[in-house]
Amino acid sequence: GIPFYREIELNKELEVNGFTARFDPTDKNNADLNGDYDGDGVPNAVELLIGKDPAKRDILGIELNISVEWKMSEEDKKNLIYSIRKASDFIYDYTDGYAMITRVTIWDDKRNWDMADVRVHNEVVDFWERDSDA
Repeated sequence: GIPFYREIELNKELEVNGFTARFDPTDKNNADLNGDYDGDGVPNAVELLIGKDPAKRDILGIELNISVEWKMSEEDKKNLIYSIRKASDFIYDYTDGYAMITRVTIWDDKRNWDMADVRVHNEVVDFWERDSDA
């Protein structure tokens, strides 16, 4: 948050410029209601658990929208969730706790394909070229 004296200055600036609305730090916003005071996407409880200050915006919370091309089975869902958790662990370790995947929305059957951050295609990819002469 901002220091209380700056809140007073902001209200005076608003009044001088003819605005009747006042800055009120007691107003609730979505981040406060979700327990994320600094708005970095990581809940305060998680920040405290990993030794961070919930008042500082020092962590990157990554929110992913994922669309899968096919109708997912329960096994597919379990595997995808496991993979996302492993990816979040890797990001967390690589950044020494300063970034993590905090929210994931998964759609299957190509729903919301155009607005997805990650699109999972239903095809087999061969990463190693095979020598056709062998």
